Amino acid sequence: MTTFVGATRSSASPDTRKYLAAVAALERLARERYGKSVLALAVRWVLDEPGVSIALWGARSPEQLEPLDEVVGWSLDAEDERALDGILREIVTDPVGPEFLAPPARAPLRAVMRGTAAGEGEGRRMP
Repeated sequence: MTTFVGATRSSASPDTRKYLAAVAALERLARERYGKSVLALAVRWVLDEPGVSIALWGARSPEQLEPLDEVVGWSLDAEDERALDGILREIVTDPVGPEFLAPPARAPLRAVMRGTAAGEGEGRRMP
């Protein structure tokens, strides 16, 4: 079972379950067509995009770099690119946008220190 940060398909929100289903379908595609991991498929997909020459991900340990060996020496063919796009289009019907990755909006520090951010009136004064 595919797991992300402690969430399994059964305990995840409906949106997360969609993403997990997409990962599972992409994982099948990667294994059946190429004998590769879904990570290798994802990195290969990024690298095969026109104008892209590097793909970065946040490896936190040397073991997380091992899939690099799976990425070189092959490319996605047009049929598999269409299959990959079809999987995403069919399963992820309402994708999150870049706003999902942005930090939440915060009140300016001066307003927080004055106590005016939540309408609390005058608090501690900033110089």
